[in-house]
Amino acid sequence: MAAPFNPFDAGSAPVGAPTQGFSSGGYPSSAGSPEQPLNAVGPPMVYLVLAAILGVVGTFVAVLSIVHVLPAAAAAAGWALAGPLAIGMIGFFLAQDTKRRAASLYVAPPSAKALMWAAGAAAAFGTIAGSLGVAIWVGHLW
Repeated sequence: MAAPFNPFDAGSAPVGAPTQGFSSGGYPSSAGSPEQPLNAVGPPMVYLVLAAILGVVGTFVAVLSIVHVLPAAAAAAGWALAGPLAIGMIGFFLAQDTKRRAASLYVAPPSAKALMWAAGAAAAFGTIAGSLGVAIWVGHLW
């Protein structure tokens, strides 16, 4: 006769019982190894810092073009840096951040939200300044 099932015995499991267990932290282990640690991920701050730098540099170039320190065509370069490039980096950051939020244990630093707003403000201000510089340049052509 077979021995009765003992839930406290590690060697015996009923037929059809799941083979995956729980890790030592009490979390289900999806890979089958009970000692696999959870890896915390955060936002890809590199893309956000790059977007902020592009926005600030684009704003700087556009303002220097408006005050006639740089050639008038530099306003278009400032607009391109602060507009499509910086805003595109913010979009790429958001896409990668959403993937990381859905992956595992997500831990965002408190500075991420502030840097997000700063990069967006620099991109918006640079885009407006670049547009003004281009408009002033076109106005002088007539």
